[in-house]
Amino acid sequence: GNNGESYPILWWFALNKTRCDAINKRGRRGYLFTVGDERPLPVLRKDEINRFCGGGAEADIPIDALLRDVQEKWHVFHIIVPTEATRSQGAEQAWRDLLGERVIVASDHTKLGEIIVSTMQVNEGHDADTVAASWSGDSALVVRKAVSGLSRRAPAPVVEAV
Repeated sequence: GNNGESYPILWWFALNKTRCDAINKRGRRGYLFTVGDERPLPVLRKDEINRFCGGGAEADIPIDALLRDVQEKWHVFHIIVPTEATRSQGAEQAWRDLLGERVIVASDHTKLGEIIVSTMQVNEGHDADTVAASWSGDSALVVRKAVSGLSRRAPAPVVEAV
């Protein structure tokens, strides 16, 4: 009933409470996916962070500022599983305003694994049509629709290992 959810708490957790082999040992960005049907709340509240993530937040954090920080080490994507809440909140547009093409609409929630793997492959430089064609049956159709808006990227830039 608050017109959104605190998905970006995962971003904060990834930045402040995790160690990722890809980042720390190989100097590569990790992958961070959130999945849901509602729009993101514009501010991550300090009390939520401290309650659910074991402390460490000194102030509320605007999610656009948090996103800039998290993107230094992580490829951030949000998968929308459309519901009535998605439509009534304008959630897809809110996410697109924040993440651009890194918003994936899942037409079939049972294919999230295939969508995530395929998104990573396209982000790493593979052709979206070829990636989609590697799946069979319904999976190929769902993946094709999900990754069709992603740009084929050059290999991810290397970040300095910690």
